[in-house]
Order: sequence, then structure tokens, then C-alpha cells
Amino acid sequence: MKTEPSARFPRTSAAVAEFHYLEHTESTNSVMAAGDSWPPFAMVITEDQTAGRGRLGRTWINRPGESVAFSLLVPPLAGLSPTWVPLLAGACLVQALRDAGLGGVGLKWPNDVLVEEKKLAGVLCEMHSPGGVIVGVGLNRHFAGERPSEGAVALAECMPGDDAAVDAIMAGFVERLRRWQTSGQPGAQTSGVAEAHAYVSDALVSAKRAVEVVPVAGASWRGVAQGLNVNGHLIVRTREGVDIEIVAADVHHLYQ
Repeated sequence: MKTEPSARFPRTSAAVAEFHYLEHTESTNSVMAAGDSWPPFAMVITEDQTAGRGRLGRTWINRPGESVAFSLLVPPLAGLSPTWVPLLAGACLVQALRDAGLGGVGLKWPNDVLVEEKKLAGVLCEMHSPGGVIVGVGLNRHFAGERPSEGAVALAECMPGDDAAVDAIMAGFVERLRRWQTSGQPGAQTSGVAEAHAYVSDALVSAKRAVEVVPVAGASWRGVAQGLNVNGHLIVRTREGVDIEIVAADVHHLYQ
């Protein structure tokens, strides 16, 4: 592992407890999961991830240099259960992108960051056995050739995608997540959840949308997303008017 202060990403390296830059790796999440002595808010980053993973066992496809992948060890957040961490991570990334000047960006439940309905970034969270949550992010920077999928978009297509812009986005992401570590009071579960619910809902573009729900097992079905419940799960109302709590499934936005 190569540790580098990185003059390329000075704001990010200053915002994290440790900054580990890898020339290439199979997965930054896997590198972090293999260690048991990471301090809170340590980061592993690469621009050449050869076996990136997505939600539900999918593969994150990219060519060297076309994206930046990083993993951040997030400690328990005040007043919140771990189920909120993926949603807060996605919302923090959305807000960091908005602050960098990117318009039309929002969070598709539970972990995709979209620009005008095209995927710019994805978030994958995994529990870290010694404690805390590994928050992995894959952010498309530019596509030198054919895009990896029809629904993908790169930062350079929307705004400057240089190192300074990426540095500001990553640092803003870390700084926002750090605030959630101390924003609530121990034991103040209701207050913490209410604040998290409002913050994520502001970034969420899935609410009040016609969606198709694709379960891990079973047939897909359609309804209208109503918003989040107190656990961060998406509530979808069926055509028969029944509200169903979505815990683990794919949710696709439908277009009329």
C-alpha cells in the first residue's frame, strides 16, 4: 500500500484521519475491510479499481483513470442506527456536488447519485467487523471512449472534472459526514432520526415518482414512491392503494 500526502487532493487529505492513495486495487472497500486498525474517517482512494462492487453483488465497471473510487471508515453516528449511513452518505455526496456548482443532481433510493436521471456515482456501504461502516463511493470523472452503460454520465460532461473539482467534492463529502458524528445527542434517537430524515429527503429524487420495484426474489411490480419512513426505508404505494415498505430491492424510476 502506498501512502501519499497527495498534492493533487489537498483538501481531502486534510479532511480525513489517514489518506491512502493506491495506484490500482481490486476494491477500496476490500482493502479497508482487510484492516482492523483504521482510525475513524480514514480513506483509501484509487483511480484504477479493477473489481469494484455495487449493491446486490453487481460490478462497478470503469477503465483506468475514468473514475475515482474511495472508501471512508465512518464510526457510529450520534442518535442513528447504521441503516441511515448509506442514505446519509448519498445525501452528503449530493450536497457536496451541489456546492461544487452541479445542478440537477439528486439521490435515487437507496444509493445512486443521478444527474438528470443518469448515474454519476454509486455508494456501497458494508459493516466493518471491528466497528463502524465502510462507505465506498465510485464517481465517474470522464469517459475516454464508450460509456460503460447507456444510463451513465461523467462529471466532465456536467462541469469541470479536474483534480481541484474532485478534491472539493470529496472533501465536502467527508466534512458533511463528519458533522453527523456529533450532530445529535447520545440517546436522542427521535431528534437524530428527524434531522436525518429531513436531510436525506432534501436530496431524494425518488419520492412522489412512479417506480418499478424489483425484489431480490419474486416478480417486479409498480407503484408510486411516497418517501422515507423512520428507518430510511422507501414506502411505495401500490395501484391498489396499499403502502409497502421497501427494505432491499431495486427501484427504477418510470417515465411518462
